[in-house]
Amino acid sequence: MIVPLLGGTLAGAFWGGIAGFMKVRFGTNEVISTLLLGFVALLMVYWCVQSTALAAPAADLVGDPAGIAADPRLDQAARPDRRS
Repeated sequence: MIVPLLGGTLAGAFWGGIAGFMKVRFGTNEVISTLLLGFVALLMVYWCVQSTALAAPAADLVGDPAGIAADPRLDQAARPDRRS
């Protein structure tokens, strides 16, 4: 649990450091640069998710729908309780 938190902290510090570097080196507005870097980060995460999801077979991504329909608890949950 501590390793992912530490990794996320370091990655966030690096990502914020890019905006700080651009402010010092080029004089860019840090609000605009962090907003644009957030969009770039969103696209990078989207690409990572899509590339791994498309590489896996569809059967691995979707559960067994027959197992859901055969669950007797769903039938009980759909009916209202008539004891009251």
